[in-house]
Amino acid sequence: SSTTGLNVESGLLNLDTTNLRVGIGTTAPLARFELKAAGTGTGLALKVQDSAGTDKVSFLDNGNVGIGTTLPLGLLQVGTSPNVPLVVLASGNVGIGKTGPSSALNVLGKTTLEINSSSDAALVVDQDGTSWITAFYQGWSPKVIIDNQGNVGIGTTSPLTKLEVQGTASASNLLTIGGLQVAGGASVT
Repeated sequence: SSTTGLNVESGLLNLDTTNLRVGIGTTAPLARFELKAAGTGTGLALKVQDSAGTDKVSFLDNGNVGIGTTLPLGLLQVGTSPNVPLVVLASGNVGIGKTGPSSALNVLGKTTLEINSSSDAALVVDQDGTSWITAFYQGWSPKVIIDNQGNVGIGTTSPLTKLEVQGTASASNLLTIGGLQVAGGASVT
C-alpha cells in the first residue's frame, strides 16, 4: 500500500511517502521516479537542459531518446541533422552520419572500419580516398590490400598493377598472363 504525502492537481505531482516514490502524471508511481507523458506520439515527455538553457537530452512520448536533439528520428539519436553522428531505428538499423539507415549498418562519410581479433585488427576498411580501401591484417601487418585504384597487393602495400604479389605464388590449375597460359605444375622464370 502507499501513502500519498502530497498530491497536486490529481496526479500532476504525487509523493508516495510509504514507498519513497515520486510520480508526475500518475497517482500510483511504480518506480522511485515515474513520469507518465500525456501522449503516445512524438511529443516531448522530458527534457534536460544545461544552465544556459541548451537542450542536452530529450525523451519523447513514443520512447525515442535524443542526445543533443529534441526531435530524435529513432529509438536513439545522438546529434542533429544533417550530420547525425548516430541513430538507431526501431528496426535495429544503425546509421552513422545518416538519419535513415536502410540496412543493419549504414555509414556515411569518410570512414575507417576495424574488425578486431583480440588486440590486432583482422580487417580494416578505410575510405579516405587517398590510400587503401581494404586491408587484411595479421598482427597489425597488412597481408593483402586493395588500394583506391583497384590494385591488389599481396605481400606489398603499394601495388603498381591490378595484381602484384611479392614472394612466391602458385596456381594449381591454369594461370593466364596476357596470351601466355601456364598449366599447373609448370613454372615461369
